[in-house]
Amino acid sequence: MKKFILSEGGEFRKLNLHCHSKDCSDGRLTLAELKDFYKSHGYAGVAFTDHNVLIDHSDLSDDDFIAITGTEINFDCTTDPKGAERCYHINLLAKKPDNTALVCYNPKYINMVSSKQYIPTQKYVGTPDFEREYTTECINRFIKEANNHGFLVTYNHPRWSMQTWEDYNGLRGLWGMEVNNGDCYRYCGRQDLNEDIYDWFLRHGINISPIAADDNHDIRPMGHPKFDSGLSWVMAKTEKLDYASIMDALESRNFYSSNGPEIYECYVEDGYIHVKTSPCEFIRVNTQLRAVKSECGEKRGEPVTECHFEIPENAKYVRVTVTDFDGSTAWTNAFYDLKD
Repeated sequence: MKKFILSEGGEFRKLNLHCHSKDCSDGRLTLAELKDFYKSHGYAGVAFTDHNVLIDHSDLSDDDFIAITGTEINFDCTTDPKGAERCYHINLLAKKPDNTALVCYNPKYINMVSSKQYIPTQKYVGTPDFEREYTTECINRFIKEANNHGFLVTYNHPRWSMQTWEDYNGLRGLWGMEVNNGDCYRYCGRQDLNEDIYDWFLRHGINISPIAADDNHDIRPMGHPKFDSGLSWVMAKTEKLDYASIMDALESRNFYSSNGPEIYECYVEDGYIHVKTSPCEFIRVNTQLRAVKSECGEKRGEPVTECHFEIPENAKYVRVTVTDFDGSTAWTNAFYDLKD
């Protein structure tokens, strides 16, 4: 029996799940300009995750584009003897577009010029006096509240955030983490390509999703080599293009993430994992084990487009990475239902 890691039916929808605008925080493009750019580059939706404000942008949605309600929340370490730059950045994606009530709210953290205008109308849950502490306990309380109030929670750019194992090993309740942050990886010098951290979570029994996203601020103009929109994305598979279908695909992990390669099929059958992709240099299958199964062309420079790997008997999960000749990569979610 086939067990689909990416569903057999439906269409892939290209999404950016981390985006900043001029209208609501520290981006340089307006919401309308961002929509125009992403639609013209084949995207079906964008999560507008401006800093510390949560706003319904459904007015931007149309038959071909979904505006996802979201925010990015920061917890800064100001007393760290190792340096004051350490921080947690956490994205919240609302499962319903009109879910605009912030959890663990305190208006003093809305401090950007363009976002302060929303303080009088910002909705929130509980009392508006939550103090953000740089502790695992405080972060986990925030994550729990977000989960309880209808959000998917993503752990952002741990390398840009100057974080180490002591910062992330105790985190619980996350839906996803940024395995690739396009802006930080390409232009910020922090190399936010985080497969090692992602694998740490999986090996410790914490199933979270690998997210590739732009985190675009668009400080440089379109056409500039450092223009940071359109670098990394999620490909969610849905039958329809609407808000509910997109969020169902994300929550059920029916997607892959990429900064280049495409994955067309991925399923498990009779003890094997089967993968079809765009032409690439390597297709790899990872488990919790040290060994990695890998497929490439017969000759150097020859592309490969599919593979069929026998799953190790003691594998707890499988996940696939696909790598282009230029080093661009796509990542599937981990898949645990391996037994017939």
